[in-house]
Amino acid sequence: MTCTLALIHGFAAGVEFSYLRPRLTAETCFPAFEPLLKTGKAEIFQWGITEDLSLHQTLNIKEIQRIYRTEKAMAGSNAVQEKLEKFLHRNQPSAILCHSMGAYLLLEYMNAKGLPAFVKTIIFVQADLPRRFHLRDVACKSRLQKGSLQMYNYFCPWDQALWTSVFQNKNSSAGLQGALVPQVENCFFPLYTSLNLHMSSVSNPVFRKEILKLCCDK
Repeated sequence: MTCTLALIHGFAAGVEFSYLRPRLTAETCFPAFEPLLKTGKAEIFQWGITEDLSLHQTLNIKEIQRIYRTEKAMAGSNAVQEKLEKFLHRNQPSAILCHSMGAYLLLEYMNAKGLPAFVKTIIFVQADLPRRFHLRDVACKSRLQKGSLQMYNYFCPWDQALWTSVFQNKNSSAGLQGALVPQVENCFFPLYTSLNLHMSSVSNPVFRKEILKLCCDK
């Protein structure tokens, strides 16, 4: 059975960190999902700021915090939510996979606009969300309770980037320790395939196969 998967990337995909990390493309945001992107079975929603940092800026924690605050505000903005709404209705995915701050973006969208009925599965991966995040949309909560919408939260306690987020937000993270939200199924997936552990799951073909089992069986 063919499934349609929407991918929402996280923090600073459009930022070039001097010579330490280039700006991410659609494929390098989700390396393991490149075969699906090439065949049109997956589509990526790209958002966020575009900026080139010098080495001095890259090593300056205040610059990283500035970009984090800017993108978090952007994720909750009407402009980005309207762009996501058009993307979803154009592609009509049956499943949405969100990485890192992308989970925050989708949660803000759901609370503001709900979720189209054609979306059956939500997957958060290393989500930059509090463990007790709040889904306020009544229709979405009802669908979760009835089982017509499934929500999974993939977490791993040794994600170094999310520990930075914990200090920034002063909240425990769903992506580190699992979500404490009714009807959300927590799934542990170990991060080990790359030095940047935060990108490890979305770079791992084993993870891709696990995700396809979830969304293609719906």
